[in-house]
Amino acid sequence: MKRRVRSGMTLTEVLVVIIITSVFFGAAVLIFSNLVELYQTSRAHLRLLYAESHVSILYDIMENELKYAGSGAALLKNLHHPSGGRYSELADRTWLFDCVDYDPQTKTLFISYVITYPVVLVRKESTGGSVTYFALNSGYLGQSKWIISKNTLSPSAPGYVTRYLSLQDITPVATTTDYPGYVNAGEAFSLTSALTSEDRYVYLIAKYKDATFGFSSDEASENDYTLGSYTGSFRQIQLTYDQTRRKVTMKRLIPTLPSDYQLLSVDLLSDVSEFKVFLLYMEDNEVREIEFGEAKQMTNFNRERVFAIKVYLECELDWLHGKKHKVIKSRVFTFVTSL
Repeated sequence: MKRRVRSGMTLTEVLVVIIITSVFFGAAVLIFSNLVELYQTSRAHLRLLYAESHVSILYDIMENELKYAGSGAALLKNLHHPSGGRYSELADRTWLFDCVDYDPQTKTLFISYVITYPVVLVRKESTGGSVTYFALNSGYLGQSKWIISKNTLSPSAPGYVTRYLSLQDITPVATTTDYPGYVNAGEAFSLTSALTSEDRYVYLIAKYKDATFGFSSDEASENDYTLGSYTGSFRQIQLTYDQTRRKVTMKRLIPTLPSDYQLLSVDLLSDVSEFKVFLLYMEDNEVREIEFGEAKQMTNFNRERVFAIKVYLECELDWLHGKKHKVIKSRVFTFVTSL
């Protein structure tokens, strides 16, 4: 009797194979699902860490800039270009302490300052027509390529005007001076600049630090200011909340750089859902707060009572399973100028 040779699998064998395959497939799907879940969780936590770290960076930048608020504030009041036109970008942003302002329409916070050497130079014309500048006080006087002049000493005087100019050279009249260094009141200097008889008081902008902004070596050698030596001592910081893009952007306005490079912009923070600036002030022996824009609209608000500003931020991030997660941060910045 002949035996039949099987050419296929029995039903039992097929079922066993299907069961084994299903087990392996189910395990693979489970592992893959766990990996996807782990990736989404890690990504959400990284976004959270990103938001919190960048909010801290934003606040640190503000704290670093606000510590100079008030420096040279009187020089920014009614500031003019070298050509004579009013420098409205700076002069019109001096609502608080002549150095801080806020535009509620564009949601922009402005912080302006100029750091100068402590010695003030006073113009004096001789009977022969020669012009020299004498040190009004003793102190340190360093090298500079930029100056700010005033037509009168008091900012409250009628017709008070300031303007910034480039300084080609400063030469001590006496050879016994320690310039650059400590100078005594009464020491005379000859300034090479486009000064007029209206420029009675001169402040030398301090050489704060060296920084580069992508200029070629030829440009740097021909123009000392392109080295960025004065970018940290004369500038305006603009922090703007773009509600459409949900971003906070920082712009640096640096008058001492060439015109094409004077405004530098960078996005600091994304996914921002709220950005508010408050003023903290004293009233009836209590600390109170009011939105900056609201205070500007009040005719009887006393700016002298303000001692700090508070910046409030909300970042809304995509979280797990289609949910949203909010990062809420605020920080108070005290004005040294008001202490």
